[in-house]
Amino acid sequence: LYFEVAEANFYKQDVAVTVNGEEHKIRNWKQEKGTDIWKGTLTLREDGDYKVKIAYQDRSGNDMKAQTVGDKQTTGKTWISPTLVVDTKKPMIKVWYDNTTPISSRDGNDYYDRERTATIQITDKNFRANEVEALVTALMADGAPASVPDYRAQLKQSGSWKKNGDTYTAKITYDVDANYTFTISYADMAKNAAKPYAQDKFTIDTAAPVNLRASYSDSVLETV
Repeated sequence: LYFEVAEANFYKQDVAVTVNGEEHKIRNWKQEKGTDIWKGTLTLREDGDYKVKIAYQDRSGNDMKAQTVGDKQTTGKTWISPTLVVDTKKPMIKVWYDNTTPISSRDGNDYYDRERTATIQITDKNFRANEVEALVTALMADGAPASVPDYRAQLKQSGSWKKNGDTYTAKITYDVDANYTFTISYADMAKNAAKPYAQDKFTIDTAAPVNLRASYSDSVLETV
């Protein structure tokens, strides 16, 4: 944070600064050459949520008029910050399935004879569901789109996630026969991106084949 005070008789020790209610001192005040302007900085180093307040009264008892850069109006004798979030940690994504034993595998694709439920877990202090980007494709054997829920929209709804500390968990169920791919990405508001998630690829096929028929040509019947 950068602070600037315009005061002819400035005493840095009289500046009152609190961070989350605890007193702090700004010790690096420097006067701008040829002016009554003094500048100082406050660095918030640790990840967390911060509320900063600063006030100053000169030795004649005059209170400062607080103002944020860009604002036309003063905000009283104490400057109060909005909640400031320091977030340097990358989110973490984990995905696991309840049905992990395929009936068969072919050409890098696993086949399952019953539905699968994916549990998706994202760990982030300042999680926002609308920042989740999931890409799910569901295609029939002929390449036509399968009729499945909108998983992407589902995962963008905050109500789909359960919170436990900084960990958020959601579930999606693949219960329609189709060829599926799934991938997911997430970046927090500080633009910290989770490690890329490798695409899942699998097939749900719960229906047994039907209408299997055999026929013979006339020449075969005549031979018999």
